[in-house]
Amino acid sequence: MDYNRIFEEDDDYSIGGEEIDLQKEAIKEAVKKLIQDNYWDPKEVTTKKDPLYGYRVQKGEQEWWFLTEKEANDAFHDKKILSIETDGLGGFVKKYRDKIADKFVKKQWFKKALKRRQKEYINSLEKEPADSNRYENRLEQEMAKADVSSPQKFYRHLLRKAGDPIKYYKEQFGDEFTNIIEDQDLIDWDLVIEDIRKESGRGDALASYDGEEHEFENIFYYRVR
Repeated sequence: MDYNRIFEEDDDYSIGGEEIDLQKEAIKEAVKKLIQDNYWDPKEVTTKKDPLYGYRVQKGEQEWWFLTEKEANDAFHDKKILSIETDGLGGFVKKYRDKIADKFVKKQWFKKALKRRQKEYINSLEKEPADSNRYENRLEQEMAKADVSSPQKFYRHLLRKAGDPIKYYKEQFGDEFTNIIEDQDLIDWDLVIEDIRKESGRGDALASYDGEEHEFENIFYYRVR
């Protein structure tokens, strides 16, 4: 049977603008396997390039999406980003929202925020009167309590006492913490999406018909209709 006829020979298959014949051939072989597994007549099968990734393969009312692994990862990322832009954190169950808050926030922002907060705290103490005439101001009083001899050492003492910046701010804001990290764009969504892919796979996002991912020699295909 002529399986090549389902692909137009002048239809260059490209990724990133570069023609990659080997990957086109690999997709041909995966399509051939699907046809053989379902005992289809190749004459009833048609293909077309997807506008963004891979090939769409049609047989009657069925439609399948064939992708290389890189394309599958990119398509999965695009689908999840679209969902996140629509639903935000509200699109996740509470357990996973808590995981996002624990593991996928931009920690550097909180480190800087904590340092800024402690410096502002020290400046405010310096302007406050002490409770005792033994000290020139409240800063000296608090430094004595902490058993440190300079504002710089007191600053380092405050940072050590606060501990992990994310844990510190979670304790400060409680249930509002998740709203804050979303409103302030402090979530690393790329890491979230990668975690979802590793935990749950790509099928649910890419195979709109049944949620199943199929693989043949590192080509991945999904039924979408």
